[in-house]
Amino acid sequence: AMRHEPGYPPLYALILAECHFVLNDYDKAIELFEPVLRAQTVLSSIGRWAILRLATIAAFEGDREKAKNLVAQLLEGHPSASITAWKRTQSLQKNQALVERSIAVLREAGMPEFPP
Repeated sequence: AMRHEPGYPPLYALILAECHFVLNDYDKAIELFEPVLRAQTVLSSIGRWAILRLATIAAFEGDREKAKNLVAQLLEGHPSASITAWKRTQSLQKNQALVERSIAVLREAGMPEFPP
């Protein structure tokens, strides 16, 4: 669909980026998540998903400072973001070990457990 429709919705790229993330193809995931984030704000669910995945990838790759900056950027625009809210979005994820690993690095990056 993306090849045939150059003006595809950001959700298409988000879904494809998520597939690359789950397959540990972080370079391709970043390549797809970054334009999604530029096209969306952190107030949108698509923008929040993209920034959290970018923060997770940064932490997985050892760039803790970038992960912290991305989480801070999210919290600035969406102060009610939290680990508990993110966990609810991940409940259907088949690879729960990846979910737990992701949550651990988001905690380290400063994501609060509960909304204020």
